Amino acid sequence: MPDVLARGRSFARRLWLPRAVGLVLSVICILSVQVTQHVSAWLWLLLLANGLLWSPLAYLWAIRSKDPYRAEMRNLLLDCGSAGFWAASMGFNLLPSVTLLAMTALNMLGAGGVRFWRRGVLAQLAGILVGLVVLRHPVATETTTL
Repeated sequence: MPDVLARGRSFARRLWLPRAVGLVLSVICILSVQVTQHVSAWLWLLLLANGLLWSPLAYLWAIRSKDPYRAEMRNLLLDCGSAGFWAASMGFNLLPSVTLLAMTALNMLGAGGVRFWRRGVLAQLAGILVGLVVLRHPVATETTTL
């Protein structure tokens, strides 16, 4: 059992920095779209919290778990759901939305293969649905030069 814990914690540790970098880059992409839209202050705060706080929280949640590997796989699914939500929040602005969704989908494929990738796509769709229902943001697929 200690070997399983060590491997799970090692997995979480390896994903911490790429998740942090990916989130900061994602925030930049999302901000580039949302500065051209009229978004509420709570959405800006949620974006900053997601971009700056999620990576360390996910890491702590995983390493303190009884099964760190499984917890990190759950965190990856939450990453996918989050990407879906943010794609919807941008009105599916084409370039940043495809980038976010593809980036998280490839994480799923690399972490758990095709079967886990499918679960990630379902998580993305769930995030999109939540974003559409909660935000009611109009779809605007064009990408601006910004």
